[in-house]
Amino acid sequence: MDVTLISQDTELFRLCREVADGISEQPCSIALVLTGEGPIESDLYLWDLGTAEPPPWVAQEPWRHLFVVDCTNSAAFRDRGHGK
Repeated sequence: MDVTLISQDTELFRLCREVADGISEQPCSIALVLTGEGPIESDLYLWDLGTAEPPPWVAQEPWRHLFVVDCTNSAAFRDRGHGK
């Protein structure tokens, strides 16, 4: 499985690597990408956006995208229609 983490948080990247190594029977590659400006070929995308909006191409396959949202921003994220 190919996972792409879109984030500037290297600690979150380390945590994702640890989790993947601990639960995956199959090889799992995790790539850290600083921006999600263009579609990146991946099986799963983890977005650490802060208060930014996800790019429009996310809507093409919404089931492939998980969002890491700080609890202080979760209401605003949901109000923008992303938490449904």
